Amino acid sequence: MFRETFLRYRYGCLKLFAREGDSVVFMGSAFIVHNEGYLVTAAHLLYTQQNLLVITGASGDDFHHVSNEEHTPIPVNVVEIDHDRDLALLKIDTEIKIEMPDHLIGVPENVHIGHYVSCVGYPFGFHHVFNQAIQSAIVSAKMKTKNGTNIFLFNSMIHLGTRGGPLIDVEEGRVIGVVAGQFDPFEAAPKFMREEDLPGSSFSYAISIEYVEDMLKEQGVEII
Repeated sequence: MFRETFLRYRYGCLKLFAREGDSVVFMGSAFIVHNEGYLVTAAHLLYTQQNLLVITGASGDDFHHVSNEEHTPIPVNVVEIDHDRDLALLKIDTEIKIEMPDHLIGVPENVHIGHYVSCVGYPFGFHHVFNQAIQSAIVSAKMKTKNGTNIFLFNSMIHLGTRGGPLIDVEEGRVIGVVAGQFDPFEAAPKFMREEDLPGSSFSYAISIEYVEDMLKEQGVEII
């Protein structure tokens, strides 16, 4: 089932960069959420909103080089940023044909604890290793942050480059969240609980996809 998930989403998950002079700086992962060219990523990755671009990754069962030399950068613009939810909606700044599966966005309420999930992204991009990778996990908990944001906790420690990629419900084959990072219990817990020196977390979390739906609707985009 993880194989089918990878085949369904491998072309829709892209590397996100910022152009600085004659070079580009890796920022994280992003993924397409609508065939009109809309993408989503984690807002905290955007240290700049200028000169952003995405690059497709080599996907498949062959052994691929780690560089970006064979791939064409695609300019993107920032459409909306929701800092409270840590989400950024982007749009491809050129006319390209995008083919993507129907019923991409899942229903978070239908995802239960113990469901198999996977995330796709570029975990080692900050080390200039740009191979796309898939990780598997289970939903360990469904939580609300201090500001009321719904998140999925899953039992796989992601690397920094995977942030901004999709969390996929393997059973339904739909995206249920945006991978945001490793789970920090100090950030989630009330202040009076932070006196104890808790160990580092081996869990990660993703922001529920429902907020991406809201952002798309604000743009007048029909959810497919």
